[in-house]
Amino acid sequence: MGYLSDEITDEIFDLQRRLLQLINDAAALELAMLEQFGETEATIPELGEILNIKDRATSYYTRLNRLLLQIFQSQPLADSATLNLLAQSISQTRAIVDAGKANLLEIKRNWKLQ
Repeated sequence: MGYLSDEITDEIFDLQRRLLQLINDAAALELAMLEQFGETEATIPELGEILNIKDRATSYYTRLNRLLLQIFQSQPLADSATLNLLAQSISQTRAIVDAGKANLLEIKRNWKLQ
């Protein structure tokens, strides 16, 4: 079986939780914008950005899940390329979550939504 330390596994689970929260926050903001302002020329760019945030978060959630399963199904150990891809994905996911949260906050501020 592939082995990952508890620290790395916990970090992956934490990142997945953060990604799910980001997806939820983006969906809530999208709904709030549509309910308050509708889909207009003014809101379309931000609604598109919200959709991109949700799509990226979903993609990274799926990637982490797939890699984690692949590593734990590996016998006797996961290959170094897969472990390197996981390390890269963890780093990228941190950045995606932070950027997504910042973008959502900016959209909220621009449209005076809280």
